[in-house]
Amino acid sequence: MEKLLVEFSPEIVEGINLVAGEPDFQSLLGKKLEREAVWIDSGSQASTYRLAAAGGEKILEKVYIGRAFTALQHYWLCQRLEEFVTEETEILVIPSLNLLYEEAQISSEESEELFKQTLTEIKRVREKYNLKVLVSLVDGSLRFMLEYKNRIEMESTSEGRKTGEQHFYRKGMQLQTTIPYWHSRKTEEIKLETV
Repeated sequence: MEKLLVEFSPEIVEGINLVAGEPDFQSLLGKKLEREAVWIDSGSQASTYRLAAAGGEKILEKVYIGRAFTALQHYWLCQRLEEFVTEETEILVIPSLNLLYEEAQISSEESEELFKQTLTEIKRVREKYNLKVLVSLVDGSLRFMLEYKNRIEMESTSEGRKTGEQHFYRKGMQLQTTIPYWHSRKTEEIKLETV
């Protein structure tokens, strides 16, 4: 029996992609990662269990994770990004980019300066290696410093994770469609793969 596979996942563009709402970087990497990724973690968001569940155990061989617990550690890891990035790296993941700087036990001026330098280094490395960068932000004054090229909205629903304007939801072995799906059928060709 033929099984119908319909996948909806947002486009991750070269440049900085802001993942807003309820980010799930593991599922984004599981669907999109072809070569390697470097993950600079803050807020303990990197979960190898969730990463393996989203992309299979082989994905763990392609994702390199560095963890920071203070603003200075995060700054230091970002200043040394080029030591971790190779020609095989395609995605840089930095969840809660401003978290540790917003909560830092240093002056707000010093925290802001460290954050500016961190953004500058991320941008420099991104441009040098033509990377796709996935970031999320927490509330705070520093969040307005980030310039991004693409925004990806994510949220949890009773039918699973939703990204952007989603046309399909999986419900067990069934597919649930939405009204925007039927509207798009009138204007564009929908590609369905068979497995």
